[in-house]
Amino acid sequence: MTPDLISPLNADAEMQSHYSSNPLLRDMLVIEAYERLGLDGVTPLPLSSDEVTRYNAAAASLEVEAEDALTRLEDGPDENNLRPLLAGRLSIAIRVRLLVAEATVKTARQHGTRT
Repeated sequence: MTPDLISPLNADAEMQSHYSSNPLLRDMLVIEAYERLGLDGVTPLPLSSDEVTRYNAAAASLEVEAEDALTRLEDGPDENNLRPLLAGRLSIAIRVRLLVAEATVKTARQHGTRT
């Protein structure tokens, strides 16, 4: 279960729907966010509000898709061994949403803004 702050329900619904309909674009954006924000020892540049919205919506779309697929596999056999792949995709989606939240808080603190 993800924390409420980064719940898929808090992502922009229209953009999340767009990325659900365009999984290749979504996956590319999630990878971009992960590479930009997830490298240890690298301080990312501040995110624009548009980037925060896009990264959150893409990651939320991936998170919902992976959770739905895992739910469908719960009762049946996993003949193609998809559970580890789906768990990895879910993990990346949650990690990106946490990284975006962390970067947003850091940016707000640098500018003296309350979050």
